[in-house]
Amino acid sequence: MIWNIAEFITLCVNRRGIHPGAHIALDLLLSLALFGSAGISFFAVATLDSGGVSIGKYTAAAVFATLAA
Repeated sequence: MIWNIAEFITLCVNRRGIHPGAHIALDLLLSLALFGSAGISFFAVATLDSGGVSIGKYTAAAVFATLAA
């Protein structure tokens, strides 16, 4: 929402929006943050032992390495 407000203000002030490169940079940063937090969550859940049900950290590492490749 903050990005859209900034886009609207920039559009009103100088009749052009925010530079497309800035949009791409923001999307890249958000994607990196998403994948990083998903990886941390995946390993946290994988190593959590709830009543003997755990997929194991080595299995989690193998799955994560396969997805990253």
